[in-house]
Amino acid sequence: MLRTTDAAVVQEIDRLIDTYTDKEIADLLNERGVRTVVTTPWTAARIGRLRHIYQLTDRRTRLLAQGLLTPEDVATRYGVVISTVHLWRRRGLLRAHPVNDRGDFLYEIPQQDLPAKFAHKLVYQVDPVTSSSHS
Repeated sequence: MLRTTDAAVVQEIDRLIDTYTDKEIADLLNERGVRTVVTTPWTAARIGRLRHIYQLTDRRTRLLAQGLLTPEDVATRYGVVISTVHLWRRRGLLRAHPVNDRGDFLYEIPQQDLPAKFAHKLVYQVDPVTSSSHS
């Protein structure tokens, strides 16, 4: 006998994909007491399989359609390397949205200007005039 997931659960998962990763969706459904057809807890893998079976658009595709940028796109746009994009995200200069549970992100186009290329290096430069003026 073929087991099918309740249509309301599939619709809820489809809605949650807009905001959450597969693992986060699984955790939410488990917290709410929603069970799979075989009454086991949800896992990220189960959510992924359900997305595939019901042909639900994945989170990455949805976010790209909303105009979010890949790290490569941001790096190209601002003339920096990808590690700088990740640094900007960690420092809160870029608003990022997780696309999966592996630490991959897509980025919003920032409202304000980002630091100029190499601006972070200026912090580490010592002005020889001020450093020698203590003598």
